[in-house]
Amino acid sequence: MIALLALACVNDTWEAPVDPPVVAGSPVVGAAEAFMRLPVGIPLAGYTPRCGCLGGDLFKPDTRQSAYTEAFIPSAGVHTHPAIKVIWIENGDEHLVLTKTDNIYSYDGIVEDLERRLGEATGLDLDGKVVHTTNHSHSSYGDFSDQITFYLGSDKYNEEIFQRFTEQVADVALEAYESRVDAKIGLSISHDWDPDDRIYRDRRGENDDLVVGGDDPFGTGKDPQLAVMRFDTVDDEPIAVMVNFGMHGIVMDVDNPLVSSDSGGGVEAYLNESFDQPVVVMFTQGSAGDQSPAGEQDGFAQIESIGERAAPLLYEAWSDTPTSSDPIELQTASRAIPQHPRQIQVTRNGTVDWTYAPYEPDGTADNEVFGPDGELLSPIDEFNTDFGALFCGTGDLDFPVGKLPGVSAYPYTNCLQAELLGNLISVFFEIDPDLYGLDTENGEFAPMPIPDTLKASTTATHIDGLMLSVDGVAQTSDVLFGFFPGEPTHMYHEQFRRRVKAELGLDFGLMLGFSQDHEGYLLIPEDWLRGGYEPDISVWGPLAAEHVMERTLEYADELLLDEVHQDSDPLNQFQPTTYPDRPLPTLAPDLTPDAGIIVTSVPEDFWVPANFEVELVVPEVVPRVQGVVQLAWKGGDPGVDDPKITLEVEEAGSWVPVTSRTGRPITDSMHDILKAHTPDPLRPVDVQQDHYWWAAWQAVGHVQDRAGLPLGRYRLRVEGQHFAGGSETWPWASTPYSVTSDPFEVVPATLDVQLAGPGLSISLPAPIEGWRYIAAGGDFAADNPVLGDLTVVWTTSGGELTETVSGSTVNRRTELTLTPPPEATSVTVTDGFGNTGSLALP
Repeated sequence: MIALLALACVNDTWEAPVDPPVVAGSPVVGAAEAFMRLPVGIPLAGYTPRCGCLGGDLFKPDTRQSAYTEAFIPSAGVHTHPAIKVIWIENGDEHLVLTKTDNIYSYDGIVEDLERRLGEATGLDLDGKVVHTTNHSHSSYGDFSDQITFYLGSDKYNEEIFQRFTEQVADVALEAYESRVDAKIGLSISHDWDPDDRIYRDRRGENDDLVVGGDDPFGTGKDPQLAVMRFDTVDDEPIAVMVNFGMHGIVMDVDNPLVSSDSGGGVEAYLNESFDQPVVVMFTQGSAGDQSPAGEQDGFAQIESIGERAAPLLYEAWSDTPTSSDPIELQTASRAIPQHPRQIQVTRNGTVDWTYAPYEPDGTADNEVFGPDGELLSPIDEFNTDFGALFCGTGDLDFPVGKLPGVSAYPYTNCLQAELLGNLISVFFEIDPDLYGLDTENGEFAPMPIPDTLKASTTATHIDGLMLSVDGVAQTSDVLFGFFPGEPTHMYHEQFRRRVKAELGLDFGLMLGFSQDHEGYLLIPEDWLRGGYEPDISVWGPLAAEHVMERTLEYADELLLDEVHQDSDPLNQFQPTTYPDRPLPTLAPDLTPDAGIIVTSVPEDFWVPANFEVELVVPEVVPRVQGVVQLAWKGGDPGVDDPKITLEVEEAGSWVPVTSRTGRPITDSMHDILKAHTPDPLRPVDVQQDHYWWAAWQAVGHVQDRAGLPLGRYRLRVEGQHFAGGSETWPWASTPYSVTSDPFEVVPATLDVQLAGPGLSISLPAPIEGWRYIAAGGDFAADNPVLGDLTVVWTTSGGELTETVSGSTVNRRTELTLTPPPEATSVTVTDGFGNTGSLALP
């Protein structure tokens, strides 16, 4: 505004621009989905121990190198490709573009690039109107973020991966834009929807007795809130659904080398198939900072079990969510909030005044954290740093130097100053000093403060007139959506909800974490001071996260609650971090002219998951559940080749893709097919290599009827690409190839039948190579109960006697309480799918 007034002084004909009025309009919605496909070999993000600098060699699949890693270990294959989901909302007055990917966290550079790409393609001004949020999988692609601080979580930035990433998301967003139709929308909030921790659970014990603000009964422990936003056509046909609750993506551990969408992917996969047609299901994170996944069993089967447990409850919540096509007001604003200690302040609407004391290089803290009544003392002199600090909670990264000076108060004693960490990062990841103008001769190895730590990008959306149901009570309401740059904990989200209502006068506030940017864990000060793991991953101490919340509430109040659309940053005070330009890598993929050849003889270092023995001859007969088909072939370099593997079935003499209940083709992007890659030789990456690919499919239904896959003739079809030469950077020129396996016959499984006490014990055994979830209470690689009614046929000297019974699960098997007929010589048990087992009786 100052600049505008100055212009007015020199031009008396100039008139101040008039902010356009907010106009209510009926909702219009489009949605689309796809799977992200990036090169195998990209590091998996989320676990710092995957860095070779911190012992990552312990978790390497082998000694391979990758063109897409700097300090982290390479990935070796795919369990599920990360999903891309987009919901585009407008009302004829404003647009909001919700994009979600299955990755560890967001990055403000992604948001900026999506705004540019989508604005250019549509001609719309989408500045500040695009949201990028993630499901926080710790087993998904890294390399895409240029936040130096978080190189320790996802490896060094790679320009090629960034461009591939944003291009794919933008393509899906444009598909959503083109699909827009008049719509009905609504939001429902449910509490205590998972009271027995079957889906997710609280993981932070340090704050179990901490109560801050108000009398909200959900202020501590597990966040029990589920939010479901429903998008339908005006004829009540479902378009999309967004489900929001907190659940970390950490089912798979640091030793997993396969890309996976993890727990959130399991939720989406199973909820997808609850509908009768394809519906875009978007899982977004709420208070995931201190919530862990539950489920049962281990590994990939546990991911599926979470989906199976969650889907019926989520579908019921969706069914109960009221919608309306009545006009809504839609306003969105975005800002990058300054957060250096000299700018950080927490006031809690004027009830406190918490700040940091001025930085003193040789200062001595008073080490008095709390006052006589337990109040937080301010200004805080224990967090005495000009550049930030990490690992303040547990102190797991313990160095004899780099601590905060003069501090003896917990948890500040654990803090490691960012200067030391920055220098370590510069060594581990070979930061180019010229990009940041560093004087290495005078000890400048990393920019200080680290540029990406100085701003936190957030977005707020206000929808007035939204149909909102809270625990079954519906009304037309004002709702504020807050998109926050990090890992919100339950108490942080709860405080946001409470303050939106108390300070802004709105009916409800909903936080979506892991959005727009990344600043680590988001805790309120009292919770941060309890220590533990979560305060380890934050840069600016106990006040930073609530400072970001308060500034977001302030600009939401300033910009979104009046009757006009305002420029959210007219003086460019709140622009995102500016990152240095990066060149595209120039290491070209290998030429592989023999791509497309099926192989049964593979190199000595051929890698498959640990539970597999390589068996590359496709069997003629494959029993349900117990049969696994493996296929290997020579393909292209991962720089151009991410082979798409499709399961096909023979119908009326033709081969067609097998589809799920909703019509989605069964491919390697889903949990049905595993994929792995082995270069030969394993290293170095800059010499000519052959590239061997491997796929495995277990004869299990996708989601429904897992033990009842339809019988018939099947095969695997592979479509890939190999480098054609000529290109100097991505996009690499490529040539297609294809591979088709020998066909195989899927037949019923064999049940294991045993005598047990006064009856029978029945199991559907899974193979040692298994990874699929078969049945609740079972084991993905051993016994599984047989669900539903069973047909029991007794063979006697006088003929056969048949009865239908159901049993109970005991020790992963189904036990039937029944009495064999006199003179019975054998018994045959058949489940509802025709899987059968027999036992000769003594």
